[in-house]
Amino acid sequence: MKIAEFPRDVRVTLLSDVGAVTPSFFIRFRDPIELLTSNWNFGYSFDSELVRRMLPNAGILIVQRSMDYESVGHMECAKQLSIPVIYETDDFLLDLPRESGFKVTEDQRANIRKMLRLADLVTCSTAALARRLGEYNERLAIIENYAIPFPRSRMRSGQDPPHLAIVNTDYFKLIKSKGELFEAVRKAILTLGYRVSFFGSMDPLMQELASSFPGQVALESSFIPCRRAFLDNLLTHGINVALVPLEVTESHRFKSDIKYLDFASIGVPGIFNNTEIYGRVCHERTGYICDGGYRGWLDGLAFFADTKNRIRCAEAVHQDSHSRTIENYAEEFADLLLNSSRSNQIDLSGTGTHHFDSGTAGAEARAATAVS
Repeated sequence: MKIAEFPRDVRVTLLSDVGAVTPSFFIRFRDPIELLTSNWNFGYSFDSELVRRMLPNAGILIVQRSMDYESVGHMECAKQLSIPVIYETDDFLLDLPRESGFKVTEDQRANIRKMLRLADLVTCSTAALARRLGEYNERLAIIENYAIPFPRSRMRSGQDPPHLAIVNTDYFKLIKSKGELFEAVRKAILTLGYRVSFFGSMDPLMQELASSFPGQVALESSFIPCRRAFLDNLLTHGINVALVPLEVTESHRFKSDIKYLDFASIGVPGIFNNTEIYGRVCHERTGYICDGGYRGWLDGLAFFADTKNRIRCAEAVHQDSHSRTIENYAEEFADLLLNSSRSNQIDLSGTGTHHFDSGTAGAEARAATAVS
């Protein structure tokens, strides 16, 4: 379905227990929904009074990544009102690695299982995750994540010295060969002229490296929930090479290649070691594939230390980002919304129309008051 064809009388209600109404890594449907329609609203699951007022006018309810018992109740209420319900997740929250910094309680796991079973449709971004979620609900749809291609004029000059970004530092606690990675990065600083910026949670080896090379290593611990703003921040730092460590483990099989799409969006080629997840990467054309050991990481860093390689791959990966855009995602999502309603023989049209202002200032306050 083309974006312009989405019915404007369909009220889409988006619900979550985390994140914010601004575009974020958690509330990832927010931007695509706004492309489809102005007739949508958002509520935090814990604001039960607000959600109870919103639901009777909803044409469809989307619950994203929620784990709380309030969300279970809102889904049950929507079902009683014959409102189609979609549950979305991008992680297998029922079985996160023991070492993960994100903890899920047994009560939260029970809530997730209930919501997976209650949903008229469950969506996720990878086939591996869909197979696991299929144990709880056979009504599944996969929508691959999207890139946000920045204008070519915003891309960093390939003539600049190599400046490496490592962003998924939360995974360092899960990486057995972390020492080899840091040795390769240290060698690249000493012999290949690299600057390095880490974005994410702090790790002792990161701090040790920053102490050893105070002028060449920067640590950025603040979290930017808006995806577009985060990518803009990478460009502002002068990033032109990325490194994405992700070991091949059972829990990592459910991950998506969103890190590739993020860096592709700003024309930054990366070094990847997990071919199962990052199969989209074309070796030495849109990125570099290595084995995740010291020599592999260093070979990738040496490859991108060459200016010609950096420029050529930057152009190729930025071009590739246009093959999977938010517009593609929104059109697929529109089909899912309407097919979900038709399969349940439910009229999606909510009563009245609510326009949600896309401005971020005061958005939460408007969400709490601007309901029919």
